[in-house]
Amino acid sequence: MNQQLLFWFVVGACYLNFKMLANSFVQAHGRFKYKSFKYQEDELFFRTEMPEGGSQPELLTRADACWRNDLENIPIFLVAALCGLLCGVPVEVYRALMIVFCAGRTLQTVSLLLSLQPWRFIGFLAGQTCTMAMFAWSLKAFF
Repeated sequence: MNQQLLFWFVVGACYLNFKMLANSFVQAHGRFKYKSFKYQEDELFFRTEMPEGGSQPELLTRADACWRNDLENIPIFLVAALCGLLCGVPVEVYRALMIVFCAGRTLQTVSLLLSLQPWRFIGFLAGQTCTMAMFAWSLKAFF
């Protein structure tokens, strides 16, 4: 197994984990700042009162959307990256796709949290393009 590819796989996976962890901190900060918890047991545990109507501040709605979006896009990219690792995608290509994917996901997350279009779409598109390119390069090993 190519150690350079393995290195970039591990670096990318770790970065994406920390990016999602940072989003969790944004959610936790928002929940305590606005005293807005999703579940009644959290309200009771932290001795706060849930807002009337069950709605939450926009920051929390956006952070939840970032989390869901990451869960939709990061696992499939990691599968593509694993395929690339096993199929021996050239290191330069693999590294570039991993870096651009991570940068694109970060741009998409920050842009969603801050309501920035078209940057959110550009970040999403960069990530999708890298996922498809990684699968395409992996398939190339069989033809």
